[in-house]
Amino acid sequence: MSNLVNHFNLKPDNLRYEKDYEIFKDKDELERLKNILIESIIDSANKEINSSLIVEKLDLVTKDMNLSAVERSYLYNLVDNEINGNGPISAVLKDNAVSKIMVNNCKDIYIETRDGILKDNSISFINNDHIINTIYKLLNNNKCYYDKNSSIINAKLMDGSTLFACLPPSVNNPIFTIKKYNANVTSFNEQIRLGSLTPYMARFLEACVLAKLNILVCGSSDSGKSTFLNTFINTIPEENRVVIYDNDNSININKSNVLNINNINVNDLNNLYPDNIVLSSIDNNLLENIMYMNKFKGIIASYTTNNIDYLEDINKEILVTNPLLEKELINYYILNSIDIIVYLEKMPDNKRKVISIKEVNNNSLKTIFEYKNDEFILYSHIPKSYNKIKSMGINLIDDIFNGVIK
Repeated sequence: MSNLVNHFNLKPDNLRYEKDYEIFKDKDELERLKNILIESIIDSANKEINSSLIVEKLDLVTKDMNLSAVERSYLYNLVDNEINGNGPISAVLKDNAVSKIMVNNCKDIYIETRDGILKDNSISFINNDHIINTIYKLLNNNKCYYDKNSSIINAKLMDGSTLFACLPPSVNNPIFTIKKYNANVTSFNEQIRLGSLTPYMARFLEACVLAKLNILVCGSSDSGKSTFLNTFINTIPEENRVVIYDNDNSININKSNVLNINNINVNDLNNLYPDNIVLSSIDNNLLENIMYMNKFKGIIASYTTNNIDYLEDINKEILVTNPLLEKELINYYILNSIDIIVYLEKMPDNKRKVISIKEVNNNSLKTIFEYKNDEFILYSHIPKSYNKIKSMGINLIDDIFNGVIK
């Protein structure tokens, strides 16, 4: 209710405990008033659609009604958001503190912030049609293609956020979620500020990117892998040609000489002459992707797993779809495809952290950095990858390992 103070002399403190859905109890009447107001405002095509016009029309339509100030302000914001925004979720879409919006029904709307998942009583919809119309409004405002005959919608919005919706008949009531893209968390400096990793860890990973080591980012579906892929891409030198293979629509980078593609054979990527390749997910066609990483360098990829023993997880998944292959051969491909593994977790306090950075060393994994007992640890050995980085003439991390026991 961002416009309450200006137009209705209401103090936000007095509204803090008001449940949005309960303000205007007669939903049929609310729907009728909303439609009359919107039609009246749009018909005033010769006038600029601004706050004054909305208030003017609201006063005219409701002059014979005994509406309270709160009901009038509710109606004002409802119409304003329908005309000038994206419906009831307009305000939270603009709020960078909100990472997810989850609409379960007309009155049960949840948001996720760094403090966790909270029910937002300041948002509500009139009815199921209002939810559906808001979904289509979002898609149209963001120029998203969608199949009007489909009851499942999975779309990427213009700012990089993703929208997933289920509509009848797949479900009884329409539901949708928006996972917001935060353009502010696309640098290692911001990741350091958020406590995801230390400056040493960030510089080490940056050096790995510059040295074109193959990096695998692992973690569960909500551990922050896509955000980290964006961070890695922003570390790639501007002059490098980057090809992003993104079937998940999870990468959103404003960078020159970047190709964002999908639905082609991964083995054709090299025909685009990339300096670096980013695979937003290797989960599909896992063996093919692993073999591709085995053949080429400068690849950054992500793999979704809840299992801390991610290599065993990859091995088992490949065996399921390729039962004739020997486990030892699969291990060979895996261990020769990857230089560095970054494992992420979503913590109980809702923060994402780099739990470990490991390297493949002599056909096994060796930990370089680890988050353990609420602190980040640098282990006392010279990583094999450090020698690879030095051989490329990169001196970015000399101070990190000069004092380490060899």
